[in-house]
Amino acid sequence: MNPDTFACPACGVRFKRGDLPAGKKIRCPKCSEVFEIPPVEDPAAEFEELEELVGDSPPSGGGAGPAAPVSRAGSARTAPAGGRRSSARKAGAGGRASSSKRSRGGRGRREEASTKKSKAPLLLGIALLAAAGITIFVLTSGSGKDSGKKGSPEKAGARAEEETPKTPREEFEGLLAKVSGEASTAGKVRLLRSAIEVLERSAWKGAPSPSEIHRRILEVDPENEAAHLALGHTKFTEDFEKYRGKWLTKEEYRKALEEFREHKKALEKKKAAEIEKARWTKDAFCKKAKQVRDYFVKDVSKVPNLDLKFYFDIPEVPRPYFLMVEDAKVPDPEATAKTLGPGLAALRRAFAKGYPKGVFADWDDEEFVVPVMIFKDSGSYENYRKNGHTDFPTTGLAAAFYTSKSEVPTAYKGVLYVWQGAKEAQFYHEVFHEATHQLMHNACESENMGPTPWLQEGIAEFWGSHKGNRYSGYTFGRFLHGRYPTIQMAANAYMKALKAGKKQGAFLTPKDLLSIDQEKFLTMKAILDGRIPGTPAQKASAGMTVSLIYAEGWAFIYFCYNYEGGKYKNAFEKMVADDLRYGYSFEKAAEHLGMKTDEDWDLLAKRFFVFCLRAMRRDARRGG
Repeated sequence: MNPDTFACPACGVRFKRGDLPAGKKIRCPKCSEVFEIPPVEDPAAEFEELEELVGDSPPSGGGAGPAAPVSRAGSARTAPAGGRRSSARKAGAGGRASSSKRSRGGRGRREEASTKKSKAPLLLGIALLAAAGITIFVLTSGSGKDSGKKGSPEKAGARAEEETPKTPREEFEGLLAKVSGEASTAGKVRLLRSAIEVLERSAWKGAPSPSEIHRRILEVDPENEAAHLALGHTKFTEDFEKYRGKWLTKEEYRKALEEFREHKKALEKKKAAEIEKARWTKDAFCKKAKQVRDYFVKDVSKVPNLDLKFYFDIPEVPRPYFLMVEDAKVPDPEATAKTLGPGLAALRRAFAKGYPKGVFADWDDEEFVVPVMIFKDSGSYENYRKNGHTDFPTTGLAAAFYTSKSEVPTAYKGVLYVWQGAKEAQFYHEVFHEATHQLMHNACESENMGPTPWLQEGIAEFWGSHKGNRYSGYTFGRFLHGRYPTIQMAANAYMKALKAGKKQGAFLTPKDLLSIDQEKFLTMKAILDGRIPGTPAQKASAGMTVSLIYAEGWAFIYFCYNYEGGKYKNAFEKMVADDLRYGYSFEKAAEHLGMKTDEDWDLLAKRFFVFCLRAMRRDARRGG
């Protein structure tokens, strides 16, 4: 074998050794096998073996003619050192091998000799041509297929040059050179990925970065996912048409997300504005709510540090309620609306079911808005009162009040004002008390409230007494423990007066109670508020009478509903109907109750106060 070549151990392709050192690992370009370059072969040993084979098996069909003369130059190239060539020739000439050579190796040696004999004709021809001074270089793939092909020496030389191992740089540049000649996108990508593999396993001075080739892949195939990912790109998947489905660098992706967030905010703002606009205009009721909103926005604009949020036509705040809640961090306005709204709605439902058809002069959830303004605390309400509403009552011990005044009569009749901060039981009782005034006003025949003090305050106390909450549900018309001590004192005072034969004292008989008109009641309240000057005695008398009107008004309604299974309930409902139509009078009240003489009134008074001392005492002891 030529010591200037070596073969791939896997496929047999031979290569020129050149300056490549023995032991260096290379990859076969044909089969991709990685192997070490073998050491240089000993030509003398190889030639000795050749002579041995020639001597054992002369060419078939040839005589034992004289050997062709061997040139000095040829023998100098092929002759081994020492006397090995001479002994080999002697052995070949005699046709015999020494006994030691024939016996060595046993059976394995015989098989080897047989193999060598099969190659003898070819090797003999090579030896003869070599002796004649002709040098032949043979490349074989080891498969037997290529060795049978015919071709010119120039083509054989070209194949040898092509199969010579290339440096990584040569391999890389060769792959890039093929890209321009490749027709298909997939083929170009394969070549460029192969070039990247060369870069990743080898390095040379000035070698490009794999990123550069990934970018070339994207020039060929802009949507190549592997190249994008290798370059650190991210695909934008959010619902934003400007960037949707695009591959972006980290910085581009960050900016795109910022744009998307701003775009989303703008869309949400636009949608909220559309919803807001629609909810104020979708029907007649909503248009009235807008009228109320517009007035109160203007109203609070004069009040420092006061803004409102509006809630209506939602499950927690159903029609006709319209809640205007102070916009504050604490308490949260939406939470306030969704906590108070269900209680007001429950009261309205219970109130409507509490009376038979025909009692209410007007009852329509669409005709009027029922506005409620809710302040975060009493201080905030006082701020509102002092800036344009000095005629409103001060907070005192209350948590709410109702005014029948309306600046938009076609939209609403009056406003319920509420300020938070009181204890829960007190807060809800006062809110429901004032909300009942609002219900009575909205049930009236026209824009004015009913004029009867005991009925108006008594019915507000009756419905203001409640049990439960938004989670467990509400029940109204409960026994009012807070008013019972006043009732008990009045009942005891009546009994003492009765025994003493007196008809007056620290009490109001039903006849006294039902005959107090609105003018007298408002005068007493003005004396108590200081709006009308009064003597200490007048103030004391006014205070006791007003307190009795509230307490006995509730007690008389409770009596009508509960005495002997509701003996006077129907009479009370008729009085409510009269008051809502502005037709209440003492005479009509007496007629409904069946009172024709003073004796009838005296009997009614005894029944009422005995009920207060016995039945109501039992209710007070068992919790109502």
